[in-house]
Amino acid sequence: MKKFITYLCVLSLALVGCKNKNNSETLKCSMEKEEASNNIVQTLEANFEQDKVISINMKIQTLLNEKYVPYIDSFVTQMEEQFSNYKDKKGITSNVYQDESSVTISISFNINNLDEETKNELGFIDTNDTYENAKKSLEKSGYTCK
Repeated sequence: MKKFITYLCVLSLALVGCKNKNNSETLKCSMEKEEASNNIVQTLEANFEQDKVISINMKIQTLLNEKYVPYIDSFVTQMEEQFSNYKDKKGITSNVYQDESSVTISISFNINNLDEETKNELGFIDTNDTYENAKKSLEKSGYTCK
């Protein structure tokens, strides 16, 4: 699970956005892929101040193939269990939503509110990822940034 969250965090750091006069930038990227006949749509938004990430918002929606729809409750339970370690962590908000044929995972990180142990677990300590480095990394991973 730590690897999954860390992977998501690293991917979320490569988004596109605009600078404003307060020296802040918002990066936005998305990726759509098919996995095991399910369509997965990922959207990422990272906010930077002075070229350092301060928050990350990610949403991963899995549109289930009709043959997997009967198992949606099991899929939701599995996702909730995977994110349960981070449910009560300060600076992290996560939710799992479902409808008839899709499951959406939403997770947000407020980097400045994370304790040092959690920052270390998620790879937010001593990171040199700037806005441009993050954008290049995400695009290299298959994200489209605009």
